[in-house]
Amino acid sequence: MSEKYHSASKHPGMGAIPGARGVTFRVCAPHAEKVYVTAVVSG
Repeated sequence: MSEKYHSASKHPGMGAIPGARGVTFRVCAPHAEKVYVTAVVSG
């Protein structure tokens, strides 16, 4: 994975983090090749 995807955040913790442009979902999976997020979206 490229380092360009790593950035500092002012939001601590893991999971869904709502923001002005949508939701960021943060997980800790240091040895994973892929991570999938499944959601039910309404609205």
